[in-house]
Amino acid sequence: MGWGLRFLGAAIALVALGAGAWPITVLALGCVALSFRRAKTKPYAPKQGDILAKAGAPWGRYLTGAALLVVALGTIRSVPPLVTVAIAGLVACVILWPSIRAAPITRLVRPAGESILLRSKLFPWKWYAVAEVKLEPGNQVRALSALEGQVILLGGGTTSSLHQVGVVALGHGSAERKVIERLREESKRLGPRGGHLVPLDGLEAAERLSVGLKKVDIGGRDIQAVSAFPFDLLALRVERGRVVSERAFTLSGRSAPSLPPPGERPRREPLFWELAQAIEDKHGWPEPDELAAFVSSLEATRGEPAGDRFRSGGRDPEGIALEAAGGAKAKLTRPQLRALASIYA
Repeated sequence: MGWGLRFLGAAIALVALGAGAWPITVLALGCVALSFRRAKTKPYAPKQGDILAKAGAPWGRYLTGAALLVVALGTIRSVPPLVTVAIAGLVACVILWPSIRAAPITRLVRPAGESILLRSKLFPWKWYAVAEVKLEPGNQVRALSALEGQVILLGGGTTSSLHQVGVVALGHGSAERKVIERLREESKRLGPRGGHLVPLDGLEAAERLSVGLKKVDIGGRDIQAVSAFPFDLLALRVERGRVVSERAFTLSGRSAPSLPPPGERPRREPLFWELAQAIEDKHGWPEPDELAAFVSSLEATRGEPAGDRFRSGGRDPEGIALEAAGGAKAKLTRPQLRALASIYA
C-alpha cells in the first residue's frame, strides 16, 4: 500500500468517525496499520553498476502513529471505550512493531511433528523451515547472491549458510505445502548458479537454533567491517539483492530453540553479492560434501520418476541411506527425503 492509499484510508476513517460509523473507522485504520508490515519483494538479480542506497529513518511510521494517536484522543468522549482502546492498540502496533518483533518470546519455536517444520510457540499460525545452502566450487558467491529473504551465515573457520523461510497457515498440511513451494522457487533460482537447498529435519533445525546469542557491535557498519569481523552467526535479510538488515552474534551457551532476532538497518544497503564476495575473500566457504553431490544429482534429474533418481541403501537408526543415479550417497531422515523429492520434482 502506497502513501496515497494510506491517506485515503485515514480520510475514510475520519469521515466514518464523524458519521458515527466507528466499526468502519477501526477497519480502515487497521488496514493503514497493517500496511507498514514489511512487504514481500520479487527476486532480484544484481547488475553491474548498481549503487548503494542510503537508508533513512522511518518517519512515515512515526507520523502515522502520531496521527492515529490524535484520532484516539479525539474519540475518548464520542465513541464506546472499546473503540478507543482498539485505536490505541493500532497506534502501538504502528510505532512499536519493530520492537515487538524483536522480543525474545516472539522468536521461540518448536519442532512440528515428523516434518521439516518449526512452529512459533506464541503465534501458532506462524511456521518456519530452515534449509542448508550447499555451494558448488567456483560458484559460491554467484549462487549465494541469488537468495532472497532471511539468510543466516555461520562463522568459525569457513562460512556455512542457512536459508530461513516463514509462512502463515492454519494447519500443518497447508504450512508444509507453502514452505515446499517457497523452497522449490528458491531452488530453481539457485540450481543453475551452482547452489542447492537441503531442508533440515525439524528436530535438527531446533537443535541448531538452541544456542544463546550475544549481540556484538560491528564498528562502522559497512561491508569491510562486517566481512572482517570474527562472527559466530550473522543474521541477514535480503530484498531485491540488497542487505536491508544485518546483525552479528557470538554464541553463549545453550537456550530454548529460537530464531535469530531481526537485524538493524545498515547506514547503506550493500548488495548481498558484495557482502558474499567480501566474506569469501576473508573466510572462504566449506568444500562440497557427499550430500551436496546427492542434491546436485536431484537437480539434474528434475521431472524423472523417483525410482530413476535414487535407490535405497538400507535403513539404520539415524535415517535412510540413499544412492543417487550418479553414485552420490546420502543419509536422510524421512521428512528430509519427502521434502527433497517435492522440492526437486
